[in-house]
Amino acid sequence: MKIRSILAYSALVCGAAVTVMNTPPILAEDTSIPLPTVVAQQANLNLVAEGEGTLSIGSRPSQTVTFVTVTSFPNQQVEVSLRLADGNLQRWDGQLISRSNGEAQIRLTGAGAADATGTLTARYQGTTLISLSGNGTIDVQPFSIRFTIADDSVSRPPTLGMVTLAQQGQGVFGLQGAQTRRFPLPQ
Repeated sequence: MKIRSILAYSALVCGAAVTVMNTPPILAEDTSIPLPTVVAQQANLNLVAEGEGTLSIGSRPSQTVTFVTVTSFPNQQVEVSLRLADGNLQRWDGQLISRSNGEAQIRLTGAGAADATGTLTARYQGTTLISLSGNGTIDVQPFSIRFTIADDSVSRPPTLGMVTLAQQGQGVFGLQGAQTRRFPLPQ
């Protein structure tokens, strides 16, 4: 996939779904052909919280969760991202099954490459996630999660600051199992 503008890249980073459509070849000098189009799909819910919680999966030791995002889209699909204290990131997929004043119920459908089932409850105010709780199974192992926003009495390891990198020129982008493509980086 070629990303042709900073707008398209920004939309990807912010969690929006982006469709990039290529321009057809020019047929004649006076033929009018539309420019490449980027269509961004706006999220219905875009919740973020830093805090502390516990994720338990099967007989593994419990893990500390330090940051959570919950994003839902018009097609009722939901993506939940969990940042763990060890720096690992887990992404879960689900379906929004109900939403009322400050609460959303999510049916879990996947956890990365693993099969997952269960129900998550997200409580929020505006765009701030207040809590995330739920249970179910991930690859037939029982899981539970309990997460709440940070308060000053919670002690947790420091989080890494945000780093922004920029470069102009040519680049190579490849995905495992896909053809490597060369393209100019946006300026």
